[in-house]
Amino acid sequence: MPQITSPLDVSHAQLFAAGGPLPAALQTHLSNHADYQDHSVLWVRASSQEPIILQCSKNEKLITVVEANVSAHLVELSTESTMHHMILQEHAQLNVASRALSGTVAHTLELHEAAHSTITVALLGETSHHLKAFIRGRNAVSDVNVLLRASDHQRCASRTENVFLEHSGGGQIFLRALGEHHAHLDVAGKITIGLQGGGTDTYLTQEVLLLDPTAKVNAIPGLEIATNDVRASHSASVSRLTPEDLFYLASRGLDEPEARQLFLIGFLGAVAERAGSANLTRMVMEWIMGEDDR
Repeated sequence: MPQITSPLDVSHAQLFAAGGPLPAALQTHLSNHADYQDHSVLWVRASSQEPIILQCSKNEKLITVVEANVSAHLVELSTESTMHHMILQEHAQLNVASRALSGTVAHTLELHEAAHSTITVALLGETSHHLKAFIRGRNAVSDVNVLLRASDHQRCASRTENVFLEHSGGGQIFLRALGEHHAHLDVAGKITIGLQGGGTDTYLTQEVLLLDPTAKVNAIPGLEIATNDVRASHSASVSRLTPEDLFYLASRGLDEPEARQLFLIGFLGAVAERAGSANLTRMVMEWIMGEDDR
């Protein structure tokens, strides 16, 4: 069972252990998930600006349910493999910042009418991440931000997809990856728009920065559109830090370690800025800088 390391008002949210009894109202939301009894369940019933901080243990399975018209902020700290399914009821809003240091982390999301999720994932090291968001309600929005940072022969991978199943959905996938010292980055983003997804407005951006010639990347963007009257686009770019870049910064008084740090902060910081709240942006920046390795 995950541990909540922030103060939790039970009138705001409750955490239930896997296999334990659940309130009838909560069971109704889980009726389409036959294996929910194998998961811990976080039930968010009232809005709060204070983030719920979850420390996830190895092989954690978690379902979060956000009630209709509720706004919540969640911080997820994973040190090993984690599976997390999030359900947003009508007009719910959920901002999530998730940090993974190792293992495989899987996120799935289910958004109902006019729900809005913003999930920002920091993959720092030998980590594999899979995220798939199902936009099931009209006017629902799924914003996904992913940053990867790998070095010293680490392999870091991300697979991210927004699936639009209803009319007038929206959102974006914004991914930035940084590698150095024989790192291998594997990034794939995809937008899928179903037959009922007319009126969708969405885009996918993948940007990779390699700090030396030894780092490798495989970047694959994808679109799958089954209807008309949509706005969907994607882009992918790979850039390398060159000796000329370092010479330019050295001429302005920065040595090579300082220059690399400057590139790292500027490049990955753009992901943190999209986290959905000032508190979550600050936390993600601390993760990028290595100032919070709990």
